[in-house]
Amino acid sequence: GHGEHTAGVTLTNAMTTAGQTSAGSSAATCPSMAMSSARFKTCFLVASIWFSLFSSSDAVGAFVGGDISWKTCQNSNVESRFYDPLFPQVCLQCTRNLCIGATIRASFSTKLEYGSSRFLTNLEQDVANFKAGVSTVLRLERNMGTEGVQSVDELKIGYRRGLGDTSTVPDVTKSRSGLIDCSVPCSSPATYQYNFQITRIATSTRNDEVVHAQFSFELEFSQYGDYTLFFSGCCRPPAIQTLNSPIELQNNGGLSFYLQAGLQLYPGVTTYPSSSPRFKMPDKVILRKDGVAYDSPQCSPGNLQRVRFTIQAYHPNATYQSKLRYRLPTQNEMGNYRCVEHTVLADGTSPLNPTGICISPGTYVLPPQVQIDATTGVVDFSITSEGLFQLSIIAYCLGCVPTTAQDSSFTVDFLVQVVNAQQNGNPPYATYDGDPYTSALGVTGVTPVTSRFSPITIQCGTQQWTMGSYQATTLRVAYKDLDDGRYPCSTPPDIIQTITQVGDLPRGMQLSSRVTPEPYDVRKINPKGTGYIDIMWQPRCEDPSQLGLQMLCFTAGDNSSVYTANFQYLYSMPSPLLSGDSTSFAPSCIFVNSLPSSSLNPPKFVLPAGVDSCTENCCTCCALEVCDCKGQSKCCEVIYATAGEKFRYSLQAQDSNPLRNVTINVSFDKSYEPPLMVKSLKYGCGAVPYDTCVSNPTLLNDVTVEIEWDLIPLGKYTCVHPNGTTLTCTDASDKTTCLGSNCTRQNAGNPLKVCFETSEVVPSYVDRALWFRMYGTYPGSVSCPYCFLLGVADQPFFIDQTPLPGALLTVAVDQTLVFRIMAASVIQGDLEISILADPGAPMGSQLSVTEKIEYLGVYHRLGYSRNFSFSPSTGQEGQLYSICFQARMIQSASTTASKIQCVRIEVLSARARWFVTGLCNPADFAVGCFQEQYQPATVGCSMSYAVYAVARQYSLLLRIAQYPSCPDCVGTGVGVQACTANMSSSCCGNNICEGAEMGSNCPSDCPPDDLNFQQTVFGSEVNQFTSEAELTWTPTRGMEGRLLLLCIEAVDALQRRPPGGPGPGSFCITYDIERCNYCVPQGLTLAQMASQFQLTMDWVYLYNSNTQFLSTGPWDPEIVYPRDKVNVGPRYQVMQGDSLPSIAAMARTSVKTILELNSDVIDESSLRVGQQLCLLVCSLVV
Repeated sequence: GHGEHTAGVTLTNAMTTAGQTSAGSSAATCPSMAMSSARFKTCFLVASIWFSLFSSSDAVGAFVGGDISWKTCQNSNVESRFYDPLFPQVCLQCTRNLCIGATIRASFSTKLEYGSSRFLTNLEQDVANFKAGVSTVLRLERNMGTEGVQSVDELKIGYRRGLGDTSTVPDVTKSRSGLIDCSVPCSSPATYQYNFQITRIATSTRNDEVVHAQFSFELEFSQYGDYTLFFSGCCRPPAIQTLNSPIELQNNGGLSFYLQAGLQLYPGVTTYPSSSPRFKMPDKVILRKDGVAYDSPQCSPGNLQRVRFTIQAYHPNATYQSKLRYRLPTQNEMGNYRCVEHTVLADGTSPLNPTGICISPGTYVLPPQVQIDATTGVVDFSITSEGLFQLSIIAYCLGCVPTTAQDSSFTVDFLVQVVNAQQNGNPPYATYDGDPYTSALGVTGVTPVTSRFSPITIQCGTQQWTMGSYQATTLRVAYKDLDDGRYPCSTPPDIIQTITQVGDLPRGMQLSSRVTPEPYDVRKINPKGTGYIDIMWQPRCEDPSQLGLQMLCFTAGDNSSVYTANFQYLYSMPSPLLSGDSTSFAPSCIFVNSLPSSSLNPPKFVLPAGVDSCTENCCTCCALEVCDCKGQSKCCEVIYATAGEKFRYSLQAQDSNPLRNVTINVSFDKSYEPPLMVKSLKYGCGAVPYDTCVSNPTLLNDVTVEIEWDLIPLGKYTCVHPNGTTLTCTDASDKTTCLGSNCTRQNAGNPLKVCFETSEVVPSYVDRALWFRMYGTYPGSVSCPYCFLLGVADQPFFIDQTPLPGALLTVAVDQTLVFRIMAASVIQGDLEISILADPGAPMGSQLSVTEKIEYLGVYHRLGYSRNFSFSPSTGQEGQLYSICFQARMIQSASTTASKIQCVRIEVLSARARWFVTGLCNPADFAVGCFQEQYQPATVGCSMSYAVYAVARQYSLLLRIAQYPSCPDCVGTGVGVQACTANMSSSCCGNNICEGAEMGSNCPSDCPPDDLNFQQTVFGSEVNQFTSEAELTWTPTRGMEGRLLLLCIEAVDALQRRPPGGPGPGSFCITYDIERCNYCVPQGLTLAQMASQFQLTMDWVYLYNSNTQFLSTGPWDPEIVYPRDKVNVGPRYQVMQGDSLPSIAAMARTSVKTILELNSDVIDESSLRVGQQLCLLVCSLVV
């Protein structure tokens, strides 16, 4: 059997300060360090560390093994953040990138035969307190020496700068620099104890008791760089207690232990690990001296004196899983580091002491003939004789940091005992689903084999394990001993006596209390020698220590089914290789991946189907003529219940995750009369109605609830009889039933606002504060509230196809908008539906005669309907009208009227939205592209555009505008005006082509343009009323130097009138025509171009004036270069005192030529200072 004591109380104190030595005393919970900076915390690459350390003293226990792991305090992935529930203050406040949290997990034996360690003087008392439920604290004495003088027994946790042999004391000016004193930052002086927390006490049948404890601390560095973390003390045991007597340690006995691990921190570098690897090795590996027999009929080992087992390690981050490598250590890495410490620890410049602070100098050696595979971590141990050996292995992460950096290494330290088990041919080994022995000799329901690359998964907050098609609520760990009596040499058969965990399991994980032997089954060859335990776990989503990749390792011990005094038991080896196979092994570990909270998204409603948006702030007065929120928020949907009946309304919500528990919350005014009743929740209804659904509590992700409202009393007319009794009337006019007393009935108040939301149910055990710390929000995802108005139809009400209150409807001129107004009443009688005089209805409105229709929402199945139509005409474009309706009983017995219901109607105008492509083509304009509506242009260069105009509900006619105007173009604006009696210059109609005029906008003054404009598509409902046109234009001679305006206007295609209402009705482009530049037309030579453009020069002049021709070598005037720009002369800026004759004389040209090349210069009066002119120099014909 195997038993454990677990923590009865949980204390968070991490240290006992000087003067506080009582068990369970509360200490400062802080790792402060006596260092150069006020606060140093750390990031170190320390993997799980297993070691044994003892010294000669008066202590009553000895160190057996342990490990150190770390994670960064802050990480985007919750599962990658540090958190220890026994030390919750660690990483609570530190948010810098240089902060990490670290945990030391250690085990201690209470047996004196192991030798003793002086730092365990409190072990016996602390174990007794733990068993009694008084305290969980285990006090480890630090045994510090005096200032500047080191004690040979000092237990130290600290760090150094640099990696390995090159590391130094952090601050040589500070005493005890780099040593850690507290769990989180504290200001107290150096403490004399490290206060661990006991997690469990394991007692086995091997006459041993092991105490497991842990200590977490926070470290923060002041700067980036390389660091080495260390844990050292004195000393390894000279001997270890076996079943019968102590056995001497064959190597490194009595020497100091010194565990180190490196870490590397650099800003902005994501290639460095943010957590350490983990090891899961037994405290002691037991090997059989004569090797393992395996499944041999002769019970003889297949490979004498050679056994191979695997270093059980993994990295929590999948990025580095395949990068772990292994090697054997140097003497320093086995413990000699402590022996070569500086004489004065605080002085990094002092000489090295050859003996350091070792209790006795010695030589650190490895066990003989041990080897390790660098990639797989398989240890090859050649056995020659019985004995106890100390073995250290160095692990490092290959390529986890940039290639120029030194790899960080870390140590795993454990014991190996070789025993002479003549009567025991095999140790137990783990069996798994797929093992050839599973069906014949193994265990039913065993867990599939896993790996660090292929773990089994479990969703936090659940107990469901999944791996492919495998699903289970427990994990079964099974072991088989092949000495099962099948062969004479294995008689009597062995049994699996113990299956124990290696190291601490994640918090909350439980194991079955005893090993269960596999029951006999005739289908199995031999089920003897087989046993299993089951694992139960429901990981907590808010606890990062229970999330991410975990490695669960176990070891099993056998015994003879028939007790014999000289039977030597064996323990299973860590993931041993089987027989002579170099690749097949029996894994002793299960890799599990605990997934964080699957989704922070809330569940969703299924019913009612119309609920698709949040309506918590919906407007409750949309139907009223006076309403403060009208037009500002969405109107509440109105649902009417019928007076005289029971109203039922079902809600259903579901979550896509079948493992989540969902609920629905309904809220309303509880004082409302008559009251609403929310029925109990039902689960797993699916499409089954609430009334007939049988709740299935296993389907908690599908929940249905029903709201019931008893309105039967509201449907009855009652009166009080003279004798005091209340009787039911036939209707309101009944005077007979109560002998003349009036008949009345109860009326409902204003509509009741009902809101509902769905949320995830948060179990009571969830730590809400911790959840917020990890996720930044509180647990229990909640949907936004959905609301509606619940009214009673004891008065006329609008129904079905009637537009919702506050609805906005649109219509265009010459179209007709038609909608139905429908109303009903619980009270049977004729209804009148009318338009309220205030605000009335616009011109063009009509209301049809009233029609009776069938309506099943009332008992008499009668409703009333009228059609409203509106045909706007010219002049109503852009108007917004509000029209209100009301239904009223017209019978004499009742004058009850409905609520007022208003709708809004917008008359659309033909306002065009423009889209023009091709406005700027760099191939045409060497000067580049300019902003929209302004374009440089060159005579002879063609331009093409696609024009699109969109107007809601209107088909547009697109055309070139006459007398265009663009107030926003070119700064102050540009336009073409028709000449009037008071204006005869700079206007269209004076027979002079000037200003912005061109043939398309002023045909009376200008020659026709080389322009083609054609509308290709008229807008309609099919193309969302998009009208399209194509425009092609080429500037011609006589336009040089002018600023021209081309506008495309849109008009209603049916009415041929300009668009009304605000907004542009045209799209304008301003063209700035270049001077002195011309485009060579298709098919013209340079010589022909001089004649075509009436240039008073020959082609040689053009050739010499355009350097692009010179740069391409000899040029033939007969060669065609279409669309090349040709410059015909320089530009001259007019100066004060210049005149056309003086300029012509200066340039040796004529006034006529100047006027021909500069169309914006009409005569001498149009010449102005600063104006640019194009000149044909030396073009005067003599």
